[in-house]
Amino acid sequence: MTDPVPPRKPALPIRQTRRLHTGRISAAGARYFITFVAHDRTPWLSAAGDTEAARKILQAWHEENKGRILAATIMPDHVHVLCELGDGLALGRCVAR
Repeated sequence: MTDPVPPRKPALPIRQTRRLHTGRISAAGARYFITFVAHDRTPWLSAAGDTEAARKILQAWHEENKGRILAATIMPDHVHVLCELGDGLALGRCVAR
């Protein structure tokens, strides 16, 4: 009798963030329009608690004084943010947070 073959794990997606850095300039005082999209456009931000959590995350970043959030729109499956970078946070770190 042979040992059963364990099921294969699905392949992880290959990150292609290196392309995102091409031509990117991160400058203190510059304004950026950033869109964050939920995986598979799942409308998880349509629940009141999740919307409030997203708002609190944006507010906390704004209050850290590493930049300013000038405007934000929370939609069911994505968030738009217009921000101005401060001296202590590059654009990539802002997005990673």
